[in-house]
Amino acid sequence: PTPRPTADLPVDAAGDLLVIATDAPLPPFADFDPFGNVVGFNNAVVERISSRTGLDYEFVVTPSDGVLDNIATGSARDFDAVMSALLIPDTPPPGIAFTHPYLEIGQVLMVLVDDKTIDGAADIQPGMTVGVLANSDGVNAAAALGIAESDLFTTYDKPSQLLQALIDEVVDVIILDSYAADYFVRNFPEQVRIAGGAGREAWL
Repeated sequence: PTPRPTADLPVDAAGDLLVIATDAPLPPFADFDPFGNVVGFNNAVVERISSRTGLDYEFVVTPSDGVLDNIATGSARDFDAVMSALLIPDTPPPGIAFTHPYLEIGQVLMVLVDDKTIDGAADIQPGMTVGVLANSDGVNAAAALGIAESDLFTTYDKPSQLLQALIDEVVDVIILDSYAADYFVRNFPEQVRIAGGAGREAWL
């Protein structure tokens, strides 16, 4: 792939504090512990960076809409960085740089555990309702499968909403990140499964 600019960690000169915007709850990437602290994969990544660099950090929970514009404003910004479920464009917006990718994921199909009709994309038939996350790679995967043109194509804002729609049988199948799907299967093994096998063989 073509190299893209990557970001040096911005640091507040007075306190070496990195203020990170994140959208929570968004398990398994960002969630809350009983004390209201942000936990999950994102925090684990930054915690490891902090342990090696001595950099202090703070998560600020905020919707992901508009955060990149906020960061790009320079000295007037509220955040130094953002960790959220955002697509990385081929060309970063002005004033924005992305770090090197730190997690490789694919898009997978998830169905109810007792569903015997869907074991891959070829099994999705007319009349089946497919759910995806809005503004996600799942939308692109659905479009590549020709699903996005269907009236039965439904979008949700959070992975938890997407999962609940499947469990409640509002949709027949959902498309989501493999990492999130693995998390849901571990936590709800009697309710949902990933269609199409284990690991990368299930990726669309």
